[in-house]
Amino acid sequence: MWGTGKVGLIPVIGAVLLLIDSPMASASIYSVDSTDYWKIETLTPFARADRYELNATSGVRIRYAVTADTAGSCVQLYFSQGHDLPPVFQYLVQYSQEDCVQSFTDDFTVSSDDGTEFTITISTTYDYDMNYTVNVNVSKGISDLIIPDWLCPLLALIVVLIVVMIAIVAVRSRRRNTAMMQAPPPTRQTWRPPPPPPPPP
Repeated sequence: MWGTGKVGLIPVIGAVLLLIDSPMASASIYSVDSTDYWKIETLTPFARADRYELNATSGVRIRYAVTADTAGSCVQLYFSQGHDLPPVFQYLVQYSQEDCVQSFTDDFTVSSDDGTEFTITISTTYDYDMNYTVNVNVSKGISDLIIPDWLCPLLALIVVLIVVMIAIVAVRSRRRNTAMMQAPPPTRQTWRPPPPPPPPP
């Protein structure tokens, strides 16, 4: 299941000793070039990190997941703002997984002040070659929809009119029922034969 949206956040320095000991020049950099990106890769002791760079605008939700496929292995994920990260880089702690785990999933909704460039770094503390699967899904959230300024007042007016019409119909129906209950029963008329014709002159 995907993670929830973000709540107040400050970038912090990512003191990832693994990346300092193993130069980032040896890490592969991939471009996330589709809205539903999926890839299987291998990390080796000589290249202990891979980076996935993507672009997303305000209102877009970035969903990402990584799973260690090799038995006994584990993965770490660091979500950062920007591209071309240095060996010691900043990452968003709330949207990252610092401990080495079997799998990790989360999502990040881009705000107007977050920029448009993001990087997902996949790493491991596993000492041997390990395979992993990464999936990045980029989709527009409801906050990205363009809503005209006049639409909300119009919808509010329509709702008010519907409520008023329902109230009028209910009041009329109640009055009709009350009038029928209070009206006297119709008088009963007996049948009488028509009068005889007048006598001839």
